[in-house]
Amino acid sequence: MFSAQTIVLRVDSPPDAGVFAEVLTNIGTAGGEVVGVRTVSAGRESITREIDVHADDQAAASIVAAIRGHATVTLADASSAALQAREGGTMTMRNRAGVSSRDDLAMAYTPGVARVCLAIHEDFDQAWDYTVKGNSVMVTSDGSDVAGEGDLGPLAALPACEALCAVLRQVGGVDGVPLPIDERDLASAATHIHRVSSVFAGIHLTGMTTERAATLAGHLRALVEIPVTTDGDVSLGALAGFWRGALDTRARSASASMLAQAAAAASNAPLNDGGAAALATDVAAAARADGVARLTSPDVPTRTTASTPIPMSCGRRRIGEDVHHRSQAERPGRPTPPDRVTFLRRLVAH
Repeated sequence: MFSAQTIVLRVDSPPDAGVFAEVLTNIGTAGGEVVGVRTVSAGRESITREIDVHADDQAAASIVAAIRGHATVTLADASSAALQAREGGTMTMRNRAGVSSRDDLAMAYTPGVARVCLAIHEDFDQAWDYTVKGNSVMVTSDGSDVAGEGDLGPLAALPACEALCAVLRQVGGVDGVPLPIDERDLASAATHIHRVSSVFAGIHLTGMTTERAATLAGHLRALVEIPVTTDGDVSLGALAGFWRGALDTRARSASASMLAQAAAAASNAPLNDGGAAALATDVAAAARADGVARLTSPDVPTRTTASTPIPMSCGRRRIGEDVHHRSQAERPGRPTPPDRVTFLRRLVAH
């Protein structure tokens, strides 16, 4: 259990300063520290306040018992501030383009989407430009070591995965997707992750024991040609900058030089404005120097501060081979790509 937390107490008390002072005294006596007070409503008969209290688990239980035992005070609610802040989850999905009219729908879905599907069918590399792939990182966990609390299982790891995704988006403009996996056998877990990895430009393992994370990462690196990292490879402070640089070059793997740049920057507070962008530049340069970059030109998008998320790279087509999958001709059961005339006729038909 956590040694300390912030709890929020909603208390109804008479409009008497002496009674409220007794409440604060009871909190302090029970081992809590009041860090904030807000008046929710005030009337002739009572005042409702929310009191933020810093306390460990034992003190929190004593505080709740003391307030409930007060003759003229009602404890309406007691909850964890951490839980309140995460109601509905830490993150959400959003559209990059609005859909507010029939024309918008026709462009976003049918018939407009068929043009994009056919373009990718002809050239898989175009998925980097015209889908979420180019800016997306899978954040996955088996829940074997979540937030230092031990083996809590994959579903309990979901909030931790969401939190990392929030950091990736806010600091680096990277779209992290939380996908914990309910599979204890690491070889099988690697197979399952590989089967859905075509959607992503990278994979990060979190909330796992060091040994299990390293083993799973090894399995995955033998299966995919996108970067795979663990919490041990890239610390939280360097996470957004590292992935921004890796995605800007469409890196095939996380090279030793790229990881070294992240390790060197971890002590320099790269979460602040400008730090993540500077690290991204260094990581991208390392990827190009090590020959793992699909995009070998440094013409990456202009980066901005955390308050203005960095947009997804776009507008570059047919640069490098997408070796994340075998070529279309090698994929069993796949038809040969249409020639240019046939392709254009299909577009006109749609």
